[in-house]
Amino acid sequence: MDISTTRVSHLHMSPDDPEATTKKDRASNDKMLQVLTLPNAITMTRIACTPYLGHLIMQGEYKFAVGGTSPFSLTIALLTHSLAYVVLAVASVSDWLDGYLARKLDQRTVVGTFLDPLADKFMVGTLCVSLGYVQLLPLPLVVVIFGRDLLLIGGTLLYRHRTRKSSSDFFQTNNAFEVEPTLTSKVNTALQFTTLGGALLQAACPIPGSDVALHCLLYVCSISDVFCCCYVTLLGTPT
Repeated sequence: MDISTTRVSHLHMSPDDPEATTKKDRASNDKMLQVLTLPNAITMTRIACTPYLGHLIMQGEYKFAVGGTSPFSLTIALLTHSLAYVVLAVASVSDWLDGYLARKLDQRTVVGTFLDPLADKFMVGTLCVSLGYVQLLPLPLVVVIFGRDLLLIGGTLLYRHRTRKSSSDFFQTNNAFEVEPTLTSKVNTALQFTTLGGALLQAACPIPGSDVALHCLLYVCSISDVFCCCYVTLLGTPT
């Protein structure tokens, strides 16, 4: 056996090898870049603002809560009551903005595809609990929405766990796994936000006849949630 060859091979496998260290550093930097992007920062801001939104609702501060359904409108709502009614439409701005920036800046990441729907589910869940607590939402609808979202989150994580390679990280982009909501899920999420926002707005600024429209939304949202649960359970497709 050639001793010199053995020594070179040993040195090549050494953890102190500069080339191996460079690869590790590059892999570490890639992981950091998966998280530290502007779209992900906006999404995480939305997640951070959500508990305070629930607190406002439970305290009966519906006018502030209407403005607080997005991190951008939260500051505005805290400064003035008069704009609180108008900024309800801004509820989806941060959700739209992070997706737009991810595409525009070419910063679409696997971490982001998990964070964005997670932020939506977290906000929906928080709104459900807080609105149910103050009796602005019926308990059965709260249970249905919660059950549907738990099923989707659990199913998606389980699917990822089963399909990823044992040697790959959970959010590794090389494995080409991303969370892509279906049209059914997008429509259902839009109905959820419309229903929850309608209940919140109706409490903050009652309009004659709005209770009838809200009841219709409650029924439509319930049917949509049940349909999504059945769709996922029967077809095994994360939505």
